[in-house]
Amino acid sequence: GFTPEKEVRRQLAEVAMQLQDTPMALEQLQKLMDAPDSDIAVAEKLIPLLLTENRNEEAYAAGKTAISRWTQNARAYDLDGGALAGFPIVTSG
Repeated sequence: GFTPEKEVRRQLAEVAMQLQDTPMALEQLQKLMDAPDSDIAVAEKLIPLLLTENRNEEAYAAGKTAISRWTQNARAYDLDGGALAGFPIVTSG
């Protein structure tokens, strides 16, 4: 059946970011990223947040994951390049 876990995690991450609770936001985003049905929107939030927290190695690993999952999406390569360079990526949303 339907499990709302993905949507609950997305909402928790959003609220945590609004409240500047970075550890909670990172935890939720990482769990979303680890899910087999994750989408690039998760990486677009996770990688810049990791970089902002100077967690560059984790950002780099997430960038590599983005490329391996979404090989046809140019945005994945932008995220990976930003993670490799160690600077926050400007996101549209």
